[in-house]
Amino acid sequence: MKQIKVGTQIARMISLLVLVSALMVIPAVIISRTYKSSVIEEFQQRASTIATMVEIAISQNIEAYRELSEVSAYDPDLFDNTYYERMNALIRQVQAETQTDFIFTEKWIDSQTVAYIFDGTNPSSPDFSPIGSLDTMAPKERESFITGTPTVTKLIKDPIWGNFITAYVPIIDDRDETVVGLVGVDFSAETINAMSRHMNWIILGSFLALILLTSWSMVVAMRSMYRASYTDYLTGLASRRYHTLRLKSLVRIEASAKNPFCILMLDIDWFKEINDTRGHAYGDTVLVDSAQAIREHTRSTDVCSRYGGDEFVVLLTNCTLEQANIIAQRIMEAIGNLRHRGNGDSPISVSIGLAVWKPGMSEHTIMSHADEALYKAKKQGRSRIVSYGTG
Repeated sequence: MKQIKVGTQIARMISLLVLVSALMVIPAVIISRTYKSSVIEEFQQRASTIATMVEIAISQNIEAYRELSEVSAYDPDLFDNTYYERMNALIRQVQAETQTDFIFTEKWIDSQTVAYIFDGTNPSSPDFSPIGSLDTMAPKERESFITGTPTVTKLIKDPIWGNFITAYVPIIDDRDETVVGLVGVDFSAETINAMSRHMNWIILGSFLALILLTSWSMVVAMRSMYRASYTDYLTGLASRRYHTLRLKSLVRIEASAKNPFCILMLDIDWFKEINDTRGHAYGDTVLVDSAQAIREHTRSTDVCSRYGGDEFVVLLTNCTLEQANIIAQRIMEAIGNLRHRGNGDSPISVSIGLAVWKPGMSEHTIMSHADEALYKAKKQGRSRIVSYGTG
């Protein structure tokens, strides 16, 4: 009897397990499918974010990229091969660090055809596309080229490359708003399915892991590109691109708030002669020390940027003309004292142009005013501050 009773209990337990398992199949399938949809959406967002960061890096030298994209025959003697190899190496690094399948850039040939420019795939791989290689254009690519806006595909099948999610971000030359190419980032179905298979056994845990993985990938990618995008490599000040973005934002904000702000445009006097007579290493020291002086004599709310070469620009927020003149004078005196540092037995001076923003003024207008004031300061003998509209 005991054997029969034990056997009956085991049978009941097995039956219950089967029933519970059966009841869990339907919600498990639903959750699994929902989760996979979430994974696809997450990879779409991840691909778009990485493509945007690559576009930012390329835009730092849009002139070089545009020249490269406008070459018709890609003979190594006919284009800047050094720039091409350096950018390809950077994209290969990003592709490896973010675990994407492909990162590439391309240009428009016609409404059905693109040509590849950069490719993050190892050049020894059969999947590598040399510069100038042609491929057919997908609908989302065409949309991004025509509208100048980012696009991203669903998981689609390509007859050559297989099943992929692809994000496209346009590379736009801000000088004339021309779309000179696209950045493409691919994640394959194999990558997506592998992630789903490994995590389906615990949906919530796997989704959290995916978020952490994505966040870590973004941190790694941003670490390698943020400094190049928004920080000047030599002086540690903000980059010209960052200054432009902040200025545009400030103009939009102050258009309604109408708080005053000013711009200082600074140029180290006789910097070419300093480089020629003392050497580029000393010239770099002058730039670094000048940047430090600018940073030390401005406020934490101000944006100090290296605008290019020996030019700096300072965005003085919530600042009147009188306050800006005081700050400019302090900067001029601090840079003048640099002759006592290092090998600086020759005096170092700076010319400063000052412009005040007024309601209705665009970012281009105030920058033009600051540049004109700087030109007058140089013309009047250097080592002076000139405000736009005076002097």
